[in-house]
Amino acid sequence: MRRLIAFLTAILMILFFLPQLEAKTGWPLKIPVSFSSSFGEFRGMRFHAGVDFRTQQKNGIPVYAIADGYISRIGVSYRNYGYVLYLTHPELGIKSVYAHLQEFSEPMKSHVEAKLKKMKARHGLSEFFGPDSFPVKKGQQIALSGESGSGPPHLHFELRNMKDEPVAPALYGYRETDKIWPKMSKIYLVPLSYGSVIDGSFMPASFWLSMKTKESYSLDYAPSLLGKVGIQAGIYDYNNFGGVFGVEDLELKINGKTSFKSQFHRYPYNKDYQCPMVYDYFNSQNRKLGYAYMLYKLPWETLPFSDGWAGWSGVFDEKAFSGDSSRASFEVTAHDFGRNAVKLNGKFRHYKGTFNAHITDAELDAYSFGELFHNFYSLISVGRVGKKVKQQTIRTGHVVCKDSKGRESQIPCILFTNKAELAFPVEESWADGAWLLNGKMVLSPSEYIPENGKTVSFENGLAELKFNRNTLEFPIFASMKSDKASMPSYSQEGFGTLKAFSPVWDFFPGNIVFSRDVKVSVKADSYAGDRKKLSLYSFDDKGNVICAGGSFEGDFLTLGTRTGGRYVIMEDLVPPEIKYHRYFKHYQLGHCYSFKVTDFGSGADLLSAEAFSGNKKLDVYSDPDKNEVYIMRPSLKKPFEMTLTVKDNAGNIATATKSVTQ
Repeated sequence: MRRLIAFLTAILMILFFLPQLEAKTGWPLKIPVSFSSSFGEFRGMRFHAGVDFRTQQKNGIPVYAIADGYISRIGVSYRNYGYVLYLTHPELGIKSVYAHLQEFSEPMKSHVEAKLKKMKARHGLSEFFGPDSFPVKKGQQIALSGESGSGPPHLHFELRNMKDEPVAPALYGYRETDKIWPKMSKIYLVPLSYGSVIDGSFMPASFWLSMKTKESYSLDYAPSLLGKVGIQAGIYDYNNFGGVFGVEDLELKINGKTSFKSQFHRYPYNKDYQCPMVYDYFNSQNRKLGYAYMLYKLPWETLPFSDGWAGWSGVFDEKAFSGDSSRASFEVTAHDFGRNAVKLNGKFRHYKGTFNAHITDAELDAYSFGELFHNFYSLISVGRVGKKVKQQTIRTGHVVCKDSKGRESQIPCILFTNKAELAFPVEESWADGAWLLNGKMVLSPSEYIPENGKTVSFENGLAELKFNRNTLEFPIFASMKSDKASMPSYSQEGFGTLKAFSPVWDFFPGNIVFSRDVKVSVKADSYAGDRKKLSLYSFDDKGNVICAGGSFEGDFLTLGTRTGGRYVIMEDLVPPEIKYHRYFKHYQLGHCYSFKVTDFGSGADLLSAEAFSGNKKLDVYSDPDKNEVYIMRPSLKKPFEMTLTVKDNAGNIATATKSVTQ
């Protein structure tokens, strides 16, 4: 009842105040409205704090103040928001933000130019103002749109309350006419308790959805469930120009009763790290399937999106199968910011398997154990036999396992035709491994990490993991294992070779997002060269090597990460490659000579670029989104020659020369 009253009060306040607010606000652009992203979208480990307006694929579109107020802050940075304006609107009780601008309008333009000139810099400026310094009126031009800080050309627009919390611009009338309904692709089912079973397995599962109409979808198959299980929905939204958008709100009903609701209307910046507690980080990577929205509330998630809902709201459990019912229904409703609604309907079956039967050691003789998968409160040890073919469940039951101290426990087990799954509880007693009574190892050793953190070293101190007190919300098993047989060199045609100075280290678990960074430390093997040449490299799902960076602490290269993965230390002796691109007029710099810079390894440091013509130093700037360095046209008599040097992050230097004859 309290949730209903709060919800109705919020709706009434919006209905009462919104017309008044809309009358006092205008649009930041006077071109046809076209969004390229929405508020609260998944951005990996953070949310998107505003909306992005398309600017007709060009820079220089006039930007206007949405209401009376004053410029309270400006920023000029190389990355991030680039040229950015912050306006405060006291009468409305909000602030507005305009980012990635080409330039400010007068009088702010002259003020900033004078500041940068005094600083002898092109960026690095942040300044705050009171209400009397730069007042603005609704509809006053305040800037030109651009792509500074991050391209391509667009206007990033935010609204914030007076606590500097981002709020959805849609609440103030900034909605695009939208006649395209969101789409649903899959549901993902996630085990959320020890021994949870999803369709006959301890592992997560996903299922394709059927589109019935543009407004309705169904799950035609009814998976079986046991224990606590969370539902995630893959949802994506488009407008007339493509792009993937988030939705405004979600509702889950179980057996006709609302079990969970979420509204993407407001969040504080200091809760950005909780983005993977709302979107599944791994399932949201494939944009073609949409963002994977969690339709349940984790107990440690404290965002206002789901205010009023207790921890574990929305989770399917045994109570969903009330009485003798063997089936439970669910309904998911999602609205986009154009208020178009889609619904998903489906059913789940109650898993009838039990783990009472005893599975003998002999039945597991043929299975080779070595794979591990970490659920929330279970560690799944997987054994395989024969080729990977379509699985069929043979039987369920339990096996008797003993820990390193000889203590025996009954461990749930599911046998398939060529796979066995054993579900171990995340308890410290299993850290040293597990064995059948006949001595066969079925769980390899790992480190037990409690919720309050721990620092552990591996393989005689060659690697280390540091979990701080706020890193975990639940205990886990973790490990760092080296593949000593794999000391890879990594080559790319036309560039060169990176040489490894450590084994490949596998940081487990790789399928959990930690609440805060884990500090990973790896020792370089027998390296006597320039340490600046070394970086930690990670591997993506396709086996590509990506520079993850890192810094030295003693003999160890260290970095912070919120997920597991595979890491190796490599030496970068390969300089960047510089190629002359074109002569053109830059929207901000004037006429320039453009050079493309590519780097295989640690990445090009475009801010290191320097150019000379003889002894005369030339003005340079760069665009990291385009991997371009610009030499501003010098006032030299032709012909003349320019020499450009650029370093990479390992300190390797590349040089290119351009002769200008006409």
